Amino acid sequence: MRIKNDSKFELQSLLKQNLEELIAVSETNSLKNVDILCFKTNANALWNRIFLDAGIGFWEEMSEDDIFNDFADYHKIDLIKVFNIPDTLVQKFTCTKNTLSQFNLRLRNIEFTFCFSDLSDLDSSTKLTYSIHKDSKA
Repeated sequence: MRIKNDSKFELQSLLKQNLEELIAVSETNSLKNVDILCFKTNANALWNRIFLDAGIGFWEEMSEDDIFNDFADYHKIDLIKVFNIPDTLVQKFTCTKNTLSQFNLRLRNIEFTFCFSDLSDLDSSTKLTYSIHKDSKA
């Protein structure tokens, strides 16, 4: 079920929730080419996925059986394991817009940005970047 699609919005219901799963889905098994970001919180039996298309952000919610249906042959990158994230409490989760939309997810010690590879081309692929924050109290 589509929850929201727009150029900017806040994923308000996810704030202060712990992520049980955080999966980047990539055809090439690389964070430089991520098609969708899927996640599940401890407060909801349904999965969520976000993606970017036509310059804007999309947020959907669906069952575990359906979450990867369109991406069965793609690589699933478990970001909690890859980055050894001990604290998965969502502190910020927004879709913002400069030229094109992008998603920003802030956990205690790491922030992910899911954006278009070429900020001047809404048909470009999407990627996931990150920055690690040591000793963050935020």
